[in-house]
Amino acid sequence: MLLCWLLCVASLVPTCHGGRAPTDDRRARSRTFDLTISWERYAPDGFVREMLLVNGKSPGPVLEMEQDDWVVVRVHNKSPFNTSVHFHGIVQQGTPWSDGVPGVTQRPIAPGRDFTYRFRAAQYGSYWYHAHARSQIEDGLYGAMVIRPRPEIPKPFHLISEAPAAVRAMQHAERHVRPLILYDLNHLTSVQRADITARAVVETTCYDAILFNGKGRVTCLSEEDMAANLTPGQRSSLSTVPGQKLTDKG
Repeated sequence: MLLCWLLCVASLVPTCHGGRAPTDDRRARSRTFDLTISWERYAPDGFVREMLLVNGKSPGPVLEMEQDDWVVVRVHNKSPFNTSVHFHGIVQQGTPWSDGVPGVTQRPIAPGRDFTYRFRAAQYGSYWYHAHARSQIEDGLYGAMVIRPRPEIPKPFHLISEAPAAVRAMQHAERHVRPLILYDLNHLTSVQRADITARAVVETTCYDAILFNGKGRVTCLSEEDMAANLTPGQRSSLSTVPGQKLTDKG
C-alpha cells in the first residue's frame, strides 16, 4: 500500500473537524482550480521515469480554500490512461458524484476528455487529493489540500503556550500554511510493478526513494539487509517461490 502522508508542519489548525453544515450561505464563495494530467518523463530523485504529472509537476499544486467554499475542480486528462481524482477525507455530503471513484461515482475520465468536480468544503483542516484509478497514485498523481476554518472556530493556542510570542508565532503559522508531503517512490510504473507482482506471486516490498514535497534520493536496502529482517511468515512464503531468495526489489 502506497505510503503518502500529508503533514502541515507550519499549521496548527485542528484537522478533520467542523463538518456540520454552514450557518450562513451568504459568506460561501466559489473557488475554481484547473488540474491538467499529463504522462511525462520526470526525475524527482534523479532517476528518470514516466509519471503522471499535475500541471507539469508532482506533487500537484496545493488547493487552498476556506471552510464553506464551493469548490470547482476541472480535470483535463492529457495522459494516455483513463483516470479520476479523489479528494481524500472530504465528506461529499450531497455531492457523491464528486468522490472520484471510477465505476462507482463516475465513469473514468478518458484520454483527451475533461471532468468537473463540484463540492462544498464543509470541513476544515489538512487533506490531499490523488488518483483513484487502478494504482495510478504510484505514478505521481497526488497533491495537498488546505481548508481554513471559519473565523469563529476556537483556536486555543494558549493551551500549548501562554507566552505571547509563542501564540503569535502559532497564529502566523496558521495563516501561512506550508504543507509537507511524504511520498514513497518506485522507479517502476504502477503497470510494471503490478505485472512483476502477478508473475512473481510476491509483492515487491522495496520503494526506491522517500520524497519530501516531490524531492528525494534513492534509498533501497540490499538483499542481505532485507533478508535479515524477514518474519517467519515471510520466510515461509518465500520458500514457495522459484529461486527462494529476494531480489533487489524485495
